[in-house]
Amino acid sequence: MSAELASRHAEAFVLAASLAPRWFDDIALALPRPEMFYVPRHQAMYRAIAELHTTSQGIDATTIEAALRRRDGIGDAPSQWTRERIERFVAATPSEVLNYASHAEEVRAQWVRREVIRSAREAQIAAQDQAASAHDALDRAQSDLAHIAESATRSTPPDLRAVARAAVDLISTNRVRRHTGGLVGMPSGIHALDRVTYGWIAPRYVIIGARTSIGKTSLLFSHVANATAAGYGAVVYSWEESPETLFIRLAAIRARVNGQRAIVGDLDTTDQGKLDGAMGQLAIEPLEIIDATGWNALDVRAHARSLKRRMPSLKLVGIDYVQKIRAIDTRLDERGRVRETSNALFHLAHDSELVVMCLAQLNRQAQGRADKRPEQSDLKEAGNLEEDADSIVLIHRPEYDGIEFWDNDPSKMCEGQARLLLTKHRGGQTAAHGITVAFHKERAEFADLDFDRTPPQTHYGGHDGF
Repeated sequence: MSAELASRHAEAFVLAASLAPRWFDDIALALPRPEMFYVPRHQAMYRAIAELHTTSQGIDATTIEAALRRRDGIGDAPSQWTRERIERFVAATPSEVLNYASHAEEVRAQWVRREVIRSAREAQIAAQDQAASAHDALDRAQSDLAHIAESATRSTPPDLRAVARAAVDLISTNRVRRHTGGLVGMPSGIHALDRVTYGWIAPRYVIIGARTSIGKTSLLFSHVANATAAGYGAVVYSWEESPETLFIRLAAIRARVNGQRAIVGDLDTTDQGKLDGAMGQLAIEPLEIIDATGWNALDVRAHARSLKRRMPSLKLVGIDYVQKIRAIDTRLDERGRVRETSNALFHLAHDSELVVMCLAQLNRQAQGRADKRPEQSDLKEAGNLEEDADSIVLIHRPEYDGIEFWDNDPSKMCEGQARLLLTKHRGGQTAAHGITVAFHKERAEFADLDFDRTPPQTHYGGHDGF
């Protein structure tokens, strides 16, 4: 580097402050890795001090020397700490170190600069290698920068009084919304579901799971159509269909006409008029539909964050669907790919205050059950998705498999119906047995049953799934 991107004075200052337990915890939040120090002997000393704090040992010249010997050796590279130098360092450390936080921030900032330059140089070398894949070079560069960004994110301890005030304000706001007939979160368009969730509250990472042709995309689009109508911004990323086709399907749900006929231009005059009106309305609402072919989760995350800056109302991100998203690290197997993708989408939701609604394919295990009822374990690569998801909705449509009755009860016809199994709902009430809704096959639309259109309740019936 032509100019040294480091502050040796700040590093020495931070090391001095880190000797004191009352300051070390704050410093460790800003500088979680010894490699963030530029000077090798500073890295070694910080590593030794961190070990002593972690193991609750006393800190003096003797314990520091022992820790350095275990880690790096004494007097040798990289530590270059002799006993005499350690004693001088401890003796020279003042009892009060002023402004240590700003010095720690300076050390962290300089590390970020060095890492970005390193990443850019490695990306340039990879991009110039004509024998390598350009996509692989891009993926590695994106992954490296994302790792730097995550490592550089500083988690400062919250002011509990400020948290308490915000919590009181949130409860008051939500109470007013509920008692005036409104929802706390974003509407799904299905009152029976909203009575359980009170609307989807950001941040939330939601998995919608179903087998092929059961209606995953239709349920997602029901949410999108109702969210944008209520003034929430939405974006849908698809690896399956073109934006034009998806726009028509979305408009058909809004217009309540047959989506397949709309796509092929086979609507009668009345329904075509409804479709035209819905398309015109959607065109002016806060909505984007993205052809994400070839994208990985980091591409989605970068685009969604940029879009949120341009569209402040953005609240819903739709993913169609998780198993189609391209791997970030192309060396990973299927399980590893789903794990890294799911983790990235979870962080997109929670870092950007969004509801990320992700469609997921189920495996064939449900087909071996008599009632064809799906379970969470049916999610492909279920362990990663189950662990990351804040909420999981599974779609059960027995009629699709030729079953006539719910729960094998002849008094409960299931024709034209589905159940939404809310098997996980972190911080709220679940409905694992199922929320029964109507499914209009001709429109591929989920809706309330005719007798179940009452608005969401204004009381909360309990908690499950924390």
